[in-house]
Amino acid sequence: MNVESNTLADSLHKIRFCALAGTEAHLLTPRQARRVGPGIRGKWKSRWFYGLKKGLLLEQFVNWGSEDRDILRFVQRYGPLLHSPFKSGGFAFNLQLWETWQKMWRDRWRELTAGPGEFEFRSSLNGTLMFVAGRFELRVNDLDTFMMLEAAASDRTRFRICANPDCLTPYFFARHRRNRYCTEPCVDWSQKEAKKKWWKDNGQEWRKSRDAKSP
Repeated sequence: MNVESNTLADSLHKIRFCALAGTEAHLLTPRQARRVGPGIRGKWKSRWFYGLKKGLLLEQFVNWGSEDRDILRFVQRYGPLLHSPFKSGGFAFNLQLWETWQKMWRDRWRELTAGPGEFEFRSSLNGTLMFVAGRFELRVNDLDTFMMLEAAASDRTRFRICANPDCLTPYFFARHRRNRYCTEPCVDWSQKEAKKKWWKDNGQEWRKSRDAKSP
């Protein structure tokens, strides 16, 4: 059933989604890591997260660093991806999972940039639909589901990978449809590369022409 075509447009409720974010987390000590491997342990704070003021959480995640301290900083600010705060107050995970999570979402990002066509997210959508302050919101159980909804709600044509092969944060959501580079430094790089190519292709002829015109 197509709800939108069978319902007055101005009577439809918009549904926003959110997840708990923010933790008190720490890296396992060397002694603890010897037993179970390097990891992070912590507990959740009760803070509902509705998304960043600018940009996507997903965009931050796929570009985030992979050093132990980088991972800890993300987990403290937002949380681990596939651990539900509703099952228990605490969590623990091996740092090797971070690489798996990032690879999964970077692969998905590449699929989103591949152009029109079908794309499928597989998720159980575990969460609770609530009516809060006069509107509906879907409170999901983990950040992975939150990012899935974030991607699904975004314009697919704006998912990009920076054309600068040396870019350290190449995954970006284009604010303008013509954007091929993520930031001004990468735009500057492209202009320098274009100048180098021009001089390589045309420099010799230009010098000959300049010398011929010289008195």
